[in-house]
Amino acid sequence: MPRGEKGVGFCLFTPEYFEMVEVIYSRFSPTQLDVHFRPDEIPNWATNLNLSTQYSMTCDLANVDIKDNDEFITVPVENPDQIIIAAQISAQNFKYDASLLNALEDMYLAAIDRNATVLLVQDGVEAVGCGIAEYEGSRAAVYFFSVNEKYRRRGIGTKLIRRIVCIAKSRGMTEAVLLAEGDDARRVYEKAGFKVYDTLSTWNFQQVSEGI
Repeated sequence: MPRGEKGVGFCLFTPEYFEMVEVIYSRFSPTQLDVHFRPDEIPNWATNLNLSTQYSMTCDLANVDIKDNDEFITVPVENPDQIIIAAQISAQNFKYDASLLNALEDMYLAAIDRNATVLLVQDGVEAVGCGIAEYEGSRAAVYFFSVNEKYRRRGIGTKLIRRIVCIAKSRGMTEAVLLAEGDDARRVYEKAGFKVYDTLSTWNFQQVSEGI
């Protein structure tokens, strides 16, 4: 699997994956940029930065076994009302300013136009989480995955990610990849069949730009 240039933690993610996801982010937040390092390859200039731990994770879709839980229902994001709801969930969980809502809506609309998988997960009639999978070759890249805080630790996140990878498999993908920030997120993905491929130390450029 491709590993990218030394010192930058592309891991199993290709440069094309990072270009795809970072460009998507930049459409609504020009200051949103993550720089990834392997912990043993952090350059001197980055040692004093506020680095967070992220996990590069992969799922072999040949091993995907979906067990539906009727309590939580996933629905595709297809209409303007659903796009607004998905944008609101993302803004809340990723702590984006409300002024970015319109740009988030544009991002979701663009993902749908690219034939990405965009899902909401519902508890009854209330939408409580969302996620996106973009496709490149035989690989699905999962991002913008989140569940509202008060609904976490109830199996909703696992249900949603399992549904996303099942759809990816049905579209001919053989692998799904993602970046998990922190141990709580890592455990959710592990329950859904993902495995840690590499551990990254990540610098978020937004932390610096907000102080300028």
